[in-house]
Amino acid sequence: MKVVVEEDISKQLDAFWQLENLGIEPVNENLNCKDNKILQEFEKNIQFRDGRYVVKLPWKDNLKESLDNNYERFSKLCHKFINNQSLYTEYKNVVDSYVEQNIVERIPNSNVVGGAEFYLPHRAVIRHDRVSSELRIVFDASSRKRGKFSLNDSLHIGPNLYPDLFELLLSFRKHPIAFSVDIKQAFLNVELDASDKNVTKFFWTDNPESFSESLKVLRFNRVLFGINSSPFLLTATIKYHLKKYSSLFPQTHELLNKFVYVEDVLGGQSTVSSAYTTNGECVQIFSEANMPLHKWATNSAELRELWEKNGFSIETSSNSIGQNMINYKVLGISWDTDRDVFYFDIENLLSFILKGTDTKRFLLQVAGQIFDLLGLIAPYVICSKVLIQNVWEMGLLWD
Repeated sequence: MKVVVEEDISKQLDAFWQLENLGIEPVNENLNCKDNKILQEFEKNIQFRDGRYVVKLPWKDNLKESLDNNYERFSKLCHKFINNQSLYTEYKNVVDSYVEQNIVERIPNSNVVGGAEFYLPHRAVIRHDRVSSELRIVFDASSRKRGKFSLNDSLHIGPNLYPDLFELLLSFRKHPIAFSVDIKQAFLNVELDASDKNVTKFFWTDNPESFSESLKVLRFNRVLFGINSSPFLLTATIKYHLKKYSSLFPQTHELLNKFVYVEDVLGGQSTVSSAYTTNGECVQIFSEANMPLHKWATNSAELRELWEKNGFSIETSSNSIGQNMINYKVLGISWDTDRDVFYFDIENLLSFILKGTDTKRFLLQVAGQIFDLLGLIAPYVICSKVLIQNVWEMGLLWD
């Protein structure tokens, strides 16, 4: 346990002290031989069946058979459910919705306890800044015991096909009419090949108090967030799909090739009419991959009105600055579309600070909550780093 904690702290420190502004480290635009091989294998295996893309996991050689059973983790989760009925109810609602949407399916639960097969451990993450569902189930594909491999150990991460974040944000603001939109349940729109579904099995129960007798086994039919290769699989699928539209919608094809980051789509145009045309083409392109778009946002009231009249999915939420102001996020940065400015909504950060303790560990956690890719609040971030440095020089223990 201590080793895992120290590794986690090491990662936090590494991220904390990294220089966040661009121009420091060059972007590697060329894929190496291994990445090229992974991408070629992906393009050889991808299929479009029944209106959905089907992909295979990029396995490393000879590691698939050494995965770990995680029954003990699930038993501990069930004890939490027994002590917190509301947590179980919310959790069950999410699982039930997955079953209804055929995102997961139930399979026979033979050879469970003590078996050699792999089951994904999972837990709840509560997000109080979300309007829709505050609870999200996180599947831990990095879980492993001594002498065993995790699922993530056994998979290639895949090549980085993302655009540069800093350049993406700057390019997004070049045009007078800017817009953003999310791919709804992006990862879960891509089907997993039948040969790989069994490594996404997980335990579930409708009765936590007697979970051993009422144990169910579910497995994913779709690519799930939490597997280290999932971002590559999603991005590669989108780029593969976009190739179909290079002649039909050349301008929108070029925009999407440059302005999609995981599930976030950004763009801009010089006029409202050209922006609306681009938006319609985006909807058509992604709908033909069974990837619905939602949470449209723009700095143009005229464009927003066109969306509302024509059934575009616009989702709103309030924030700490004003209840009447819509809270949009662009790659993790809050965007006030009325004033057309980026800003920092500090309500969640202040709530986090109020619940904490005065320790070196907590100082690092607070600093890690600040995401400032553009360096807009660099003086404040530097102050937090100086504070960490001073505490370090005092020789204080973590807690």
